[in-house]
Amino acid sequence: MLGLSRRQILISFNNTKIACDFNLFVKQAQAALASTELNLHVLSMADAYGGYIIYTKEVPHPNTINVSHDLAMSIFQTDALYIGLPISMSYIKIMDVPYYRIAKHDPVTVDVIKEALGNLPLSKHFVLACNPHINHNFASSMTTTIYCDLWDSQTGARAKALIGRTIMLGNSLCMIREAEKHRGVPVYQRCW
Repeated sequence: MLGLSRRQILISFNNTKIACDFNLFVKQAQAALASTELNLHVLSMADAYGGYIIYTKEVPHPNTINVSHDLAMSIFQTDALYIGLPISMSYIKIMDVPYYRIAKHDPVTVDVIKEALGNLPLSKHFVLACNPHINHNFASSMTTTIYCDLWDSQTGARAKALIGRTIMLGNSLCMIREAEKHRGVPVYQRCW
């Protein structure tokens, strides 16, 4: 994977990734776009960024995104997805999340956190770019900090809607704060 380009369409899921037959999706996308007057050629599709990426010959027009969105919703049978051009990322952390699950003595897992985030009233803002990272605060601590990378606009609209808010995870009230960018990891600071 070479990185983000304007000649791509991202498909990102809020909770879990849904399996896809790439050849079938590409054929259906080509047929759907050919039936319109939009001049876009779909080249291929691949796993990327916790979802899928559609490679195109040209830069997609906003109307092409709408056609792709309708096609993806019919194939994946869910509206819990994001379809659009590659965008910026924001970083948040959720503080004081219980390390151990209620009524169980095993630590929280990424799947448990993703499910909990998907069930929140603010779930539409949690468009995850990758799995959340669980950081146990220290060995004897009963809490952890969850780091999330979000697909976001250049203005950081999703992060702004979350930062400073509190959410209930289990029986705990957890605060969402801004997190620092990952040091040493290349990050696109601006869209083209």
